[in-house]
Amino acid sequence: MSDSNNSPKSSKSSFRVLCIGYDEMLSYTHRIILERDGFEVILALRFNDAVRACAENNFGVAILGHAIPISEKKELLSKLKAGSQALVILISNGDEQLLEPVDFVLESLIPPNSLLHTVRRAAQQHLLNQASEQYRDSTLPQF
Repeated sequence: MSDSNNSPKSSKSSFRVLCIGYDEMLSYTHRIILERDGFEVILALRFNDAVRACAENNFGVAILGHAIPISEKKELLSKLKAGSQALVILISNGDEQLLEPVDFVLESLIPPNSLLHTVRRAAQQHLLNQASEQYRDSTLPQF
């Protein structure tokens, strides 16, 4: 199996992706695609599981699925943005205009390679953000 140069595989030995989706078959499909590329996937198929996973905050990218009701998407997005530096990918069904900004938006009927490409980009961006923050913290004078 060859690895694409765009894949952060070398730096994501266990990069975690939280996949929140109420469509079980689609969520399992996303999990298989991401795990084949080397990501560790935390799957949340119910609202309470998603809230618990958000509170644990042990992931770098979160995917909000299209089948989640808008009121729950709002609450989950608020929890994701408040409690972590994770980047959020929204799989949209078109009714999310009222949501606060997310980092990436994908249409609900996306080919698997588009999801994988977007997660790779989000993982790379997350790792760059962390490195930048660590560098900034290490170069600031300590008082």
